[in-house]
Amino acid sequence: MKKILFVSAFVPCDKTAGQNYTRLLLTDLLKSNTVDLICFDAAHHQLDLYCKSMCRKIKVYSINNINRMLGCIQLPFFYPFFVSRFNIFIAYKLYKMVHQEKYDWVYLDFSQSFVYGLFLHNTPKILMCHDVISQYYLRKKSILNYKWVLRTEKRIFSQNNVTLFSFSEKDRAIIVKQYGLSSLVTSFYICDSIINLPYPAKVENWFTFYGAWNRLENEESLSFFLDEIYPLLDVKILIKVVGGGLSNDLQEKIKREANIDYVGFVDNPYEYLSKSKALIAPLKKGAGVKVKVVEAIACGCPIIGTDVAFEGISEKFSDMMFCAHSPLEYKSIIESINVSFGKRQYNRDLMISHSRDKVIIEYMNKNKSYK
Repeated sequence: MKKILFVSAFVPCDKTAGQNYTRLLLTDLLKSNTVDLICFDAAHHQLDLYCKSMCRKIKVYSINNINRMLGCIQLPFFYPFFVSRFNIFIAYKLYKMVHQEKYDWVYLDFSQSFVYGLFLHNTPKILMCHDVISQYYLRKKSILNYKWVLRTEKRIFSQNNVTLFSFSEKDRAIIVKQYGLSSLVTSFYICDSIINLPYPAKVENWFTFYGAWNRLENEESLSFFLDEIYPLLDVKILIKVVGGGLSNDLQEKIKREANIDYVGFVDNPYEYLSKSKALIAPLKKGAGVKVKVVEAIACGCPIIGTDVAFEGISEKFSDMMFCAHSPLEYKSIIESINVSFGKRQYNRDLMISHSRDKVIIEYMNKNKSYK
């Protein structure tokens, strides 16, 4: 049994894909370890009940714009994204906890929490890099911000006594190329709602858009589809838009189309994916592995999307990924796609099996602390 300090930039819960990964990993760790939890909340999210009942100590810090500004003032040479959760008093509290409790590991989840590791020099740390942030800013084509992000991310990644994890070989390669640092790769968890999903009796004649629509890259992808692709289709196919947070403007645009249905937030979006002909994901921005693509494959649902959408996904799943580079290519694929039921089931089973690797937990168990 290990003693672990678990620090997350977000509350472990099922509100977003990243938070759900954190929740599932923490749940696994709690089965055979003693865990103290420090996390940060900017959206009034409720901590998962199992984690709440099983963690030995818990402290949730609220985050607002004033807190973010204070982080920038306290560490002015770091890019603001990385210090949005930083407070010198919390850093001192963590320092005291580490020296009093003699943790075997400190686990830092999401890039916004990594800065705290700089104050824990002699403690073995794991940094879980959900996204390589420099890649995101490179795509925004802001050179000054990109260079600042590069310097900050390199400083944070280059801590003493640290092991870096990412979600794909592609991100691992980026970390090596840009920073000259080694890292390990772990897989996403697949939630029980997907694992327990029965195989559908048939594939329905609809396509799905799925995501948190308050995220700019998701909203832009849907807007691009409505403006540039949907008008080209010879047959106005049925589209279901699943997920909360869609802007009023896009909701109004969808209402004008008889064959597009805004489903909104649902407790189990995976039922829609498993029955859908394909998930459409014309993403142009973002970084790292797109969880919606992983989840779609685990539901047996093919994906029509961009190179960005398929980043970091193994070529093992190429039967399920259809890449389009122009509106006409989207039109052609949408009107012709027909993945057999057998291929859908095979790839679903393969993705679920792949997600059962407990790389981080095994690493913690096999490696001794530096103390």
